[in-house]
Amino acid sequence: MNAFFLLCPFLIIRFVLLSVLNGKAIRRAAYFAPLQGGERIAYCIYQISNIAVFLSLFFLTVKIDFTWFFYLGLGCYLAGLCLCTAAVVSFSAPDENGLNTKEQYRRRVRRYI
Repeated sequence: MNAFFLLCPFLIIRFVLLSVLNGKAIRRAAYFAPLQGGERIAYCIYQISNIAVFLSLFFLTVKIDFTWFFYLGLGCYLAGLCLCTAAVVSFSAPDENGLNTKEQYRRRVRRYI
């Protein structure tokens, strides 16, 4: 099996589900603050590395052999998709200020006596 097919559920969750839940959230997710100086170089490296990872998946194959390594990897993959879905659902529901302050995006404040 081509490894790119394993990326398809992530892309569907990341873009399709997010746009279905909240159309404005997809624009918020794509927003980058204005870049200055060395940040531009880091951003370019980030984008080039993403392209390289996506293109390399077309040349990789996934061997399905039904060993315990396969099931361990499948469990990690499915857990990752579940966590990604939870993050997208939470990100798509900001408060009235446009900020996400619930679930994994809330700020944890500890009170010291």
